[in-house]
Amino acid sequence: MSGRLVPFIPDGYIEYDNLSDDAKQDIVDSVGYDITEDETAVVGKKFDGNQVYVKCVDFGALPNAYEKRVAHGISTPYTIVSVTGIASNGSAEIPLPHTNPANNAYSINVYNDRTDNKVVVGTGINLSMYNAYITIEYIKANM
Repeated sequence: MSGRLVPFIPDGYIEYDNLSDDAKQDIVDSVGYDITEDETAVVGKKFDGNQVYVKCVDFGALPNAYEKRVAHGISTPYTIVSVTGIASNGSAEIPLPHTNPANNAYSINVYNDRTDNKVVVGTGINLSMYNAYITIEYIKANM
């Protein structure tokens, strides 16, 4: 696949192009590249001597005080270098993962589950009004 990461946007989702300029810049600043690049792109850096690759996953709506799992489509073998993201409800953006030291229920965790090759996002409150993109940096090797 080439071109845009997301060939279509289901009803109720926020298209990348409709994110605020600040949200788009937050994505570029946090990962060092624009998510409108090819689906799997070389970042131009190495981890433990291996080339680092990147994949952006259209995660859809965040869960309602639970966890949600979405297949990332990265072929094995792989090792995750980092998992980050951005969630938006159209008027506010939350960087992922997110820690709220005042109230842990408002924190959002993000991780990769190698048993089913899915990215997992967990929330302590209902954040289903936010849609997220998860950016995964990885190498094509087991560590």
